[in-house]
This record gives sequence, C-alpha cells and structure tokens, in this order.
Amino acid sequence: MKCIYPLAILALATTFSGCSDDKDHPYVKGDTDSAITFSNPFINNSVKQRAASATTKENLEGFRVWGFVKDPSSVVFDGATVERNGDSWKINETEYWYLGQPYWFTAISTGEIKTQEFYVFTPLQSGTQPSGDAGYLGGGSIFYNNSNAEGEKDLIYAFSNKVQYDTPESITQVPLTFNHLLSQVTFEFSNKMTQRTTLDIEGLTLLGAANSGNIDLSAGLESAQWVPSNEKFSIADISTEKFPYNKATISEPSYIIPTDNSHEYQIQFTAVVYNGNNEMARYPHLITLPKTTFLKGNSYKFVATLTPQNINPAQQLKPIEFTVVDVKDWQPNEGIIVPGPDSPIE
Repeated sequence: MKCIYPLAILALATTFSGCSDDKDHPYVKGDTDSAITFSNPFINNSVKQRAASATTKENLEGFRVWGFVKDPSSVVFDGATVERNGDSWKINETEYWYLGQPYWFTAISTGEIKTQEFYVFTPLQSGTQPSGDAGYLGGGSIFYNNSNAEGEKDLIYAFSNKVQYDTPESITQVPLTFNHLLSQVTFEFSNKMTQRTTLDIEGLTLLGAANSGNIDLSAGLESAQWVPSNEKFSIADISTEKFPYNKATISEPSYIIPTDNSHEYQIQFTAVVYNGNNEMARYPHLITLPKTTFLKGNSYKFVATLTPQNINPAQQLKPIEFTVVDVKDWQPNEGIIVPGPDSPIE
C-alpha cells in the first residue's frame, strides 16, 4: 500500500498515522494533470472591439480568480493571479480537483495582471444557497473605482457556472467567457466649416462621470445593475486629431460606470480653427449631453457637426448639438479615425 497526498493536505500527514488505498481518496492524485488550470479565455464582443485601450482575448495579460467547492465557505482560490504564459495560462497557486464535487469560479480583470488597485471583489457569503439545478448564478459583488483607472480601463468579468468532474479522464481546463461591465463612450466631430478650414479639438473632457460604483452579480450577469456613487470626476484629455473639411475625427474611447438617464454628463473642449498651418481662432465650449441610459457592455458614440453657425459660442446662430448612437458591440475604432480624401461624411 502506498501513500499519495496532494500538496494541499501534506500538513495533515502528522495527524494521521495510517494510509488508505488510492481509490479511497476523494481527490485526484497530485500531479500536473489533476491541478486546476484555466484555458484560453474568451471575451464577448472582442472581434469588433479594436480600440487600443479595449481588452481582447489577444491583448489580455491576466486576471484574478476566486473559487469555491460545494459552497462559499470552502474556498479554493481567493484572488489568485492567472497570467498568460505563451499559448497557455499559468496560475500562481496550485489546487487539485476533488472528483464528484461541484466547483464555481469567478474571474475579474482590467486587462492587466495586477488589477486589485481598481476594484475590490466581495465573494458570495458563506451560507448562500444555490438555486435549483443551475446552482449559483454569480460570484459576488464588485466595488470599482473608475477615477483610479482614469476612465481608461475596460473592466471584464467571468463566471464559470458549475464545474464538476466524476472521473480523472474527464478533467479539462476550466473555460471562462468574459463580459464587459462598463459602458464605452466615444465622441465624433464633423467639419462642415469651409473647404480651406481644418479643425482641431483640444482639451476634450467628459464631466460628471461616477467616481465609483457597486455591482452585485450574485443573481446573474443579466439582472445585475450598477449602483454608482454620488461622487463625480472628470475624464480629461481624451485625444483626437486634426481633421479637414468634410471629414470627421473620433476620440479615443473612455469607460464609465453605467448610469440611468437621470445622471447628467457634460463635455468640455476647445475648437481650434486653422487655415493651412495658421491658427485663426479658438472657441471654448461646455455642452450638456443628451440624457442617456448607459448599459454595461454597450458602446455609445456622441456625434456633433461643427459649422460656421455654431462654432463660436459668443456669436453662434444655433448651438452645437450631440446625437447618440447606441451599439451593443463595441465600436470598431482604431483609436483615431480620419476618413480618406474620397470618403464623404455620412
């Protein structure tokens, strides 16, 4: 009779004097094939999500994972780090499967390996009961500080649902599908001044974004709603590029905590007018955006046209007005977009 113990319970060796047969152990033998590992994760909407700051399955560096077996009191992972290792993913802690036992895993990331400065995750409390055959619907609650992230981090979340293996041969890596928890916002400006006028948007700032918020995912992703804080901050220096007559520029995306349409946002910028390389005028603007309900995982593009009638706030014949386009998939922005010379504004 031989004794084989996984690393997780070697500390118990001095407590028990006898050994039983391998088949009597509920866990899988402590080799690399039976360790809990994670497969290459999938990120929903990642195909269309091309902005440099957006998280995709190609640029995801790592994530943190929480997990339990049977119920939340039996912790398996408590914020363990999983990072890309070539074509595979390596976790910084080793735990082994127990055959015939149900597991649940939660993962969170802002695209980077170390993301704890941007959120605090509260796992399900001990005693929480699963609902029917579906088991637990989510992993717990997230507190997210978007001002720390400066509106530049794309928060993603995954919940594995129940994972259970009854034979050693059935064990595989845990698959994870991430979803976006924030809203993505971009701003598009069109130049309808004159044929010899080039415009530049400087100091582009989104005012009134929620500083932080909480979202309870215990009841499932679809039903979970953000509760934003009353504290607000500004997302400043959102970059754009100069754009000529009959062309447009689209800003880099910003990420905000989803809010309902009672939350008021403003946009601040200076429109700089050029003729050739010569700066002709500078016009500062402060504009209240249309009331919009922002949903998690959705992209919103605010569109405005600059004309001789609205560019000068002191003498404008009509105000600059923004319209909003709501798209469930992220906009296919390549950072800054300036259409080619043969591409009229649609």
